[in-house]
Amino acid sequence: MAIVGAVHGGGAALNLLREQQVDILITDIQMPIMSGLELAEQARSLLPHLKIIFISGHQDFQYAKRAIAMNASSYILKPVDDQELLNTLQLVREQLKYEREQMKKEEQLESSIPLLQNEMMYQWL
Repeated sequence: MAIVGAVHGGGAALNLLREQQVDILITDIQMPIMSGLELAEQARSLLPHLKIIFISGHQDFQYAKRAIAMNASSYILKPVDDQELLNTLQLVREQLKYEREQMKKEEQLESSIPLLQNEMMYQWL
């Protein structure tokens, strides 16, 4: 994994997402101008498969509930434990790897269907 950028604010984060290949977004819930939840919603519209990790100093269930509804990869409370963040990133990396393997399998299957159809037509003829 590589860090492609660290920015302050939701607008700058959206610009970075438009410019760089990003798989994981780590965002605070509370930010000025645009909350992390708003950022995540807009980011998902740009990158539907983006994995999102929320960091928050708030144990408010409403924040966690919205994060769950957005299918967030994790919700980490401040102060952030380095090991917890590392473990979360490793889990998300494995999830991304699995999803990419599944997409490759689906693409291979889809590309083989015309060949199978042609073979079936040949056998019928």
